[in-house]
Amino acid sequence: NGMVITPDGRRLISAETFGHQLMQYDLGADGALTNRREFAGLGEYTPDGICLDADGGVWLASFVTSEFVRVTEGGEVTHRVDPGRAAVACALGGEGRNTLFMLSAETDIERLAKGDSKAYIDIVTVDVPGAGIP
Repeated sequence: NGMVITPDGRRLISAETFGHQLMQYDLGADGALTNRREFAGLGEYTPDGICLDADGGVWLASFVTSEFVRVTEGGEVTHRVDPGRAAVACALGGEGRNTLFMLSAETDIERLAKGDSKAYIDIVTVDVPGAGIP
């Protein structure tokens, strides 16, 4: 679902929600993606929206486990935030890009299919600022 481009413009990292992994690709000047490989295997986590920080860590929204998680390349989990609701998307922004904006929903898969949900945006300050696009 989610995708980020590294600050040097040379890699694209994508979330494979039901594959429980983040994949990375080399990104050519012409936009071609090559050399598909795993960035992080995620076990129980189901990455939806993602964002990248300046240390190369990826924050992800894990809908099924209802939490926001930061992972490094290789899959080490370094931080967790539990909003108490289904995690949907995240972005690093604000002054200095040290604010993690977390979109969550009071719903589940069945209710969501019926359009029954209520959204929330929570914020926390993080030590490592955002990087890359978006």
